[in-house]
Amino acid sequence: MGHPVTQPNVNITRNNTGIGTKGHLFTMLFGFWLIIGVFVDGWAHTNLDSSLETFFTPWHGILYTGYLACAVWLGWLVARGRKLGLSWMNTVPLGYRSGILGVLIFGAGGIGDMTWHIIFGIEVGIEALYSPTHLLLFAGGTLIVTSPFRALKYTLPQSPSLGSMIIPVISLALGVSFAAFFGMGFWVFGQDSPSQFTSSDLVLTDGISSLLLTIILLLLPLLWLLSYRRLPFGSIALYFLIPFCLMYVLYPSLSMIAVGLITGLAADALYRSWNLYADRGWKRRSFFVLIPLLLASGYYLVLEIWLGVAWNVEFWTGGIVLSGLTGLAISYFQPVEAER
Repeated sequence: MGHPVTQPNVNITRNNTGIGTKGHLFTMLFGFWLIIGVFVDGWAHTNLDSSLETFFTPWHGILYTGYLACAVWLGWLVARGRKLGLSWMNTVPLGYRSGILGVLIFGAGGIGDMTWHIIFGIEVGIEALYSPTHLLLFAGGTLIVTSPFRALKYTLPQSPSLGSMIIPVISLALGVSFAAFFGMGFWVFGQDSPSQFTSSDLVLTDGISSLLLTIILLLLPLLWLLSYRRLPFGSIALYFLIPFCLMYVLYPSLSMIAVGLITGLAADALYRSWNLYADRGWKRRSFFVLIPLLLASGYYLVLEIWLGVAWNVEFWTGGIVLSGLTGLAISYFQPVEAER
């Protein structure tokens, strides 16, 4: 009796999947180029005289050449699929369909941004974050840089090495960094309001809200990472470290980077000792409570050391407790399966 014929995975074999590690590294390289342009542009808006700005600036040059590199690279992948004889529907590599969509969205946002600046002038301050064209750039850029994270979901072994996990972790962390940049107005690790005494309820609630929004921003993508593969030690630390380091461009504080790194290492230790990949019960719930507690406590500790915390104890301790409760609520979410 002959051996049974193994049926190929249709979803994989009918797609242009032959990118390999080198191909994903190119995507990450061009993605870094793009996001560095975003942060340099943000730094320029914050620190330079906006009256000297036009659309055609050196920092826009970094941003849009980074986008052009991403667009050319992803376009080449599609053309390569056609050369291999694949249909137009199957030329896009697994996980990269959203990246192609991101190229189109970012391109539309870039053209719109130039037009917007010509008609309405250059945005000043935080209003630049909420320009409709800039929000298109955010959406498109996020879809581009997270392509390898989606793609490697289908090719990595169940228990990869740290070297194998570096690309998907960086990919997801760059997507979080895009969100952190456009959420810089509530990125709590760049704020020192708890060090300034105030009796204003609005200022106090704004400070607590910023803390909780930052916790949500960091923890929601962590759900996808924890369900991705059995994570090797160091994966979560790297995930936290990248957005904290990039946000340093806007809010220079090595102490806050240390908060992200230490929290990430503690999360790695908990993940490993509690075997969280196989657990969906109380351990996972506890994990999502403890991590925001560490982030919030580290934030207030750094402020206390360098500037002193002037808020009443009820407010900053309440912020820590609310961070833990926010993490608990997030632990009940179920990540949606990534696209093929």
